Amino acid sequence: MSSPRLAAALARADSALGRAERALGRIEARAARDEALRGEVRAALAELDQLIAAREDAA
Repeated sequence: MSSPRLAAALARADSALGRAERALGRIEARAARDEALRGEVRAALAELDQLIAAREDAA
């Protein structure tokens, strides 16, 4: 493989690696946001359970 062709192939590989790294970063960020949202939902459901239990106790 000639030097210019090799350099172009390496540049394309480097570019592909950069895209893969950025995609992985987005996936990891999305997973962190999803886990935070799950925590908020769990907390809201726990509060709802408490309100329902208190309402049942009062009735």
